[in-house]
Amino acid sequence: AVRVADARHVGELAVGEDHRVAVRGEPGPRDRDRVRVPVDAEQTATILAARSRMNQVLFDYGTTPENFSLIHADLLPQNVLVSKGQPFVIDFDDAGFGWHLYDMSVALVNFVYREDYHVFRDALISGYRSERHIGDEDLALLPMFLVIRHLVQIAWVHTRVPKALSMGDGRSISRADLLVPRIEWAVKECKHLLDQ
Repeated sequence: AVRVADARHVGELAVGEDHRVAVRGEPGPRDRDRVRVPVDAEQTATILAARSRMNQVLFDYGTTPENFSLIHADLLPQNVLVSKGQPFVIDFDDAGFGWHLYDMSVALVNFVYREDYHVFRDALISGYRSERHIGDEDLALLPMFLVIRHLVQIAWVHTRVPKALSMGDGRSISRADLLVPRIEWAVKECKHLLDQ
């Protein structure tokens, strides 16, 4: 199941086989000492309204062999190793059945903040199309899947990253610094989805 953050209480939402999104779980005991990142009432309302819209879009989109099958679901740059010019994908812990567009959104999610995001997006689409068909109608849903992936990342960071995360080079980043830009981006894109 694809998990998406619920802004009301930082639980998780699961997109089930019926394409409905439902709240699942509250923060566990290990979350008691974590810093909470505030999501105001307007942001909450926006995310919840967009969630409702996304539910309907996913239901209408459905699951067919052309748009839904076994996916990696964690195809981030750090999970692709290159040896002798050949890429090798690692870390299949999150693999399962899901929408192909979700897999594409995972690969793109960390590039959306860059001015040259379109270069990465276009390269991914071109590479994808060299292996399997994906129509323009499908690709029109990619922005929504990027919102879903952002909400998944928000839930993941919130429930798994301690108050500060070591970057491995002596630097650290606070959990809030990881979450705030993702929340702001997700809210902005949720507003855009609602305006369509």
